[in-house]
Amino acid sequence: MMPVRGRAKVMVACVTFETVMIVDPFLKERPDRVHLIHYVKDPNDPSLKVYQEFYDEVCRLMISSAPDTEIVEHKAKVYDYQEMLRTVFNILLSESRAGSDILINVSSGTPEYSAASTVAAMMVPGTVPFTVGTKAYTTSEKDIRKLYYREGRPLGLTAETYDLKPMSTYKIDIPDEDLVRCLRGILMISKKSIPPRLLCINHLKDLGLWSFAPDDRKGKTDEKQKEKMYFGRHYLTPWMDRGWVEKNGKTYRITQLGEKVANTFYTQ
Repeated sequence: MMPVRGRAKVMVACVTFETVMIVDPFLKERPDRVHLIHYVKDPNDPSLKVYQEFYDEVCRLMISSAPDTEIVEHKAKVYDYQEMLRTVFNILLSESRAGSDILINVSSGTPEYSAASTVAAMMVPGTVPFTVGTKAYTTSEKDIRKLYYREGRPLGLTAETYDLKPMSTYKIDIPDEDLVRCLRGILMISKKSIPPRLLCINHLKDLGLWSFAPDDRKGKTDEKQKEKMYFGRHYLTPWMDRGWVEKNGKTYRITQLGEKVANTFYTQ
């Protein structure tokens, strides 16, 4: 997650009822600028003061540890998916155009923010979305039963809901199945550098994943050379274009993104 030297590192998060989930990643990454999204429906209503108090505490903790950090406040309806998508997308696009390295906390805030921030991160190249897991809770089992149970039965935090509200959707292409399955096949024999092409090709043949059949009637190039050229054009190049494989000198290495893609899609 380290930024390129000379480029600003920025972080985006949403503040509702969490402080540690936002501040801990901030302290570990030390961004130059933080965009904080929050919402108080009516600042003059004493019963809603708690929303502002959480935001103020997050800012206080950040400033006390890193006083030179720029904090950019965004007031937007955090329970409105469309508004969250618009707000987050505009932040990411602006920072991307400024050449910043962008980290976005998709675990903080409301479910609407989490969904919108995940989608927006996929739309703006170079954005790094991250999640934050909870290691310890502030609520004990006794408190949970007191807060989330009614008449001895589990209820949860929500006592009543509004009508369902459909979300707008945007098409995200699924990775090509052949590219994913063949990459996973290569991972089976090497998790670091990609082996010599003929070894990869023979392994893919053993797995039943190799479909190319060279035409001996065309050209003077021998069969093995044609297969090696095909492997480069139809696998290595597309893998590199997608960031799944990177080239270092004469060596090709499967990236962390490549491993995640191979271990996520078409696993059955």
